[in-house]
Amino acid sequence: MWLRRRSRSNGARLTVSIHTRNSEPHLGRLLDEVGSFADEIVVGVDADSVDRTLEVAAAGADVVYRFRHRGNFAPVRFLRFDYATGDWILSLDDDESIEESFDDLMPELLNDPRPTHYFLPRKWIVSLDPCEYLYDSGWSPDWAARLFRNDRRLFWKPPRAHTDSILQGLGYREERVSILHFEQLLRSPKHRQEKLAVYRNVGAGENDEKIYYPPNSIARRAAVLRRPRPPLKKRQSKVHREIREPKVVPFPNWRFELLKEDTPRSAACKETIRADIQVRNLGQYWSPNIGRWPRLSLSYHLLDSHGSTVTFENSRFPVMRPVDTGKTVTFLCDIQTPDFPGNYQLEWDMVSDGDVWFALLGAQTYRTPIQIV
Repeated sequence: MWLRRRSRSNGARLTVSIHTRNSEPHLGRLLDEVGSFADEIVVGVDADSVDRTLEVAAAGADVVYRFRHRGNFAPVRFLRFDYATGDWILSLDDDESIEESFDDLMPELLNDPRPTHYFLPRKWIVSLDPCEYLYDSGWSPDWAARLFRNDRRLFWKPPRAHTDSILQGLGYREERVSILHFEQLLRSPKHRQEKLAVYRNVGAGENDEKIYYPPNSIARRAAVLRRPRPPLKKRQSKVHREIREPKVVPFPNWRFELLKEDTPRSAACKETIRADIQVRNLGQYWSPNIGRWPRLSLSYHLLDSHGSTVTFENSRFPVMRPVDTGKTVTFLCDIQTPDFPGNYQLEWDMVSDGDVWFALLGAQTYRTPIQIV
């Protein structure tokens, strides 16, 4: 008899998200394991799978959807937010598991109001009898942001091969539980070569090949597999048959609108002037610029009276608090005036340092005339 039980997180609900392809032999094992603690299991199945992966997913998950990608997997990672209903998402690959210490840690981790995400170490399992993992700086600890709040605004996956997901907000490193990574045991040499070929074609480095072919001399440590546990509940799977084909998006949807501008219309050469600029966020959530990605700032280009560029790169005025979509923020900008007199323009734009100016994403810039005497 099936009994409905309270979430093992004692409050916040957890969705386990899995993306998979041709995993019929081992996907069922993973679904059974996460089924003992997950409030919801959401599985994305590659539509190009040639085995019974879809049927296995439908037998053990709550929600199953199909996707297809054109050689770049990054946009597929965003699809889970369309289906997951939990407060938190635990992202696992089909060749992974998680240590059973996670079950007892869930209430503490998921109900802590401070972090937006957790980095978990991965253990690269290379033997089952005895169970051992690689203990070397190249493989351990292999930190990855895998447990995060179900908030699409905080998540970004760069459209480059083999890059980690980026989570905004406060992230903790949680060393008390590890992800168990069985790639070395579940993937054939042929499959591994095909995967590395894909990585090389899209610009991944030589280090990827070293990671997947570790020398026998690497130290090993003992690991403990999960023990069978009863399922949390009986799952009634909903399968979405349509095939999703998400597009590659190079940057988040960053937009802004200049609402108020208070800048002196004339000033002396080589003078420091104050400009008060109020802007509204018209796009994706802005996190504070505190050294982690993204480093968002207001800045300007100095133009002459005809609109030609005098200096393109100028002072940055960083975003120093969270700014949600539709909210406003005021920047107090100290500007050093040009060395020579003349009529100039300050063209205001937002920028993610190292990435892109918002104007290149379609945002409108704003120009302020100023006379230097």
